[in-house]
Amino acid sequence: MVSDGADRKRGRLLVRRTIMSVVAIAAAFVAVVANSPPAGALPPPLVFLDEPFTGAQVQIPSQWVRPGLPAGQAGSNVACLTASANVSETPIPGCQSPAIDTAPNGTLRLTSAAVNLDGGASYAGTVPSAQGLDIRFNTYQYNGTGADGILFYLTGSDPMNPAPPSTLGPPGGHLGYSGGSAAPTGNGLGDGYLGIGLDAYGNYSNSSFDGTGCTNPTWVGSGARVPNQVTVRGPGSGTVGYCPLGSTAAGGGLSGSLRGAAGSTRATTLVPVEIAINPTAAVVTTSGIPSIPAYSYVVAISPLGGPTQYVTGGLPNAAAFEPSAWLEPATGIPYQLAMGFAASTGGSTDVHEVRNISVQPLFGNPAQTTLQLSDSAGGALVQGTPVVYTANGALTSAGGSLNQ
Repeated sequence: MVSDGADRKRGRLLVRRTIMSVVAIAAAFVAVVANSPPAGALPPPLVFLDEPFTGAQVQIPSQWVRPGLPAGQAGSNVACLTASANVSETPIPGCQSPAIDTAPNGTLRLTSAAVNLDGGASYAGTVPSAQGLDIRFNTYQYNGTGADGILFYLTGSDPMNPAPPSTLGPPGGHLGYSGGSAAPTGNGLGDGYLGIGLDAYGNYSNSSFDGTGCTNPTWVGSGARVPNQVTVRGPGSGTVGYCPLGSTAAGGGLSGSLRGAAGSTRATTLVPVEIAINPTAAVVTTSGIPSIPAYSYVVAISPLGGPTQYVTGGLPNAAAFEPSAWLEPATGIPYQLAMGFAASTGGSTDVHEVRNISVQPLFGNPAQTTLQLSDSAGGALVQGTPVVYTANGALTSAGGSLNQ
């Protein structure tokens, strides 16, 4: 039998342990609150990706991979960092030793100005499409004879197992994106959604580089090159699809040039690019694009010697090419998007480089939550005195806050 004294002692011990646990929990909540934005303030804008490619290695190595080349394609992926001398660096090696550039003056070089090269780099993860995307980067094409061009791609991905494509599509006029019967033949980029080609040579805008099932706009070259254009191709799989959606050629052609003249250098060939993806019913603007229509993409390009120009079109439905579980049912837009760059040369060449990619939501401040914990004792806990805890949550957004 336990005495009354023992019961009281055990009770006091239990109270002390309970108070200590409550204090520990409260301290954890205080730490969360201390790191939260001030009341009424918005959290900083969310950034999915920010990589300059200017150093001796990428900032976060786990964020990048070099895809393999398509089956039957000779050679290897030649993408490299010009400010690195470590030719064994992973995931993206240095171009040569000694390095071409000193950090922080480098670039991601997709190809040099040599014949029959194929290079690319992919973001190792995926980003959600629901808040839209604002994608910006700089490109450089120079010191060659004008082929082939630079590709930026977006592909669908399994939301339960997100990953980029393991291999690029065919090089040459396909720019590593489209599949089809034009040489070099082969399957296009897996689960392709949008392929934005800065097409110097002109075969990316050529109907011979379509997959099957395309009905082409009038601006598409019927088996002929359409050089110096920014062209967008849509969803595809294997050798089906990858159809032309929009191009600067539709408005009479690009005013200015995507590449420098013979003997040009990087310093004189900067072409900035901005790509906006708007999967919502709202019309949106950015600092560089005055209007992004609902359910649309916009590509803004500032070529050499010309004004900023735009390619706009409706976001395509990928239902014919990707599993339904990957897609928003009403629009067919992939829930998760992978992305990356590719470039190639053939008998004609150019140096192809990119720098300073940033990716963030088109709607700058997605909803975020904060939680504040208070107690009826004002933090001065007294043994034996009941305490009431109150948790106040808040949902913040670009338009203000909603307390719960």
